[in-house]
Amino acid sequence: MSRPASKEPTEAELRILKAMWKLGEPCRLSELCEELNSSPPHLATTTVATTLKAMSRKKLVKRVEGQSRTTWEALVAESKARDLSLRRLAERLFDGSSRGLVTHLVESGSLSEDDRREIARLLQKSKSVSKKASSSS
Repeated sequence: MSRPASKEPTEAELRILKAMWKLGEPCRLSELCEELNSSPPHLATTTVATTLKAMSRKKLVKRVEGQSRTTWEALVAESKARDLSLRRLAERLFDGSSRGLVTHLVESGSLSEDDRREIARLLQKSKSVSKKASSSS
């Protein structure tokens, strides 16, 4: 028995979504292919068209028929796609623990000093917002 199709974007679908977000929407297939092929690996127009159809079935994009042209629009926001992908990664590798994911990043040495400073700043900002919210309740 085969597993049900995932609603999350595959690597190829995510590459197409990133190109769509970068171009702005709506975009034509030719514009999308030009953006995708600005760096390797290059994709045939037929491959992109076939992938867009699969993405449409998954409700990741929609096809918009115009009078003189067909365009494509993303139905998933970039932030939503990131959230889904990170949640899935945490589930698969860290038993759903965000702490486990962050701990791994910190302990593996994969964070630059800039990354560490930015994370510290975000945590401090989050702490300040939490204090304000709890004091106004």
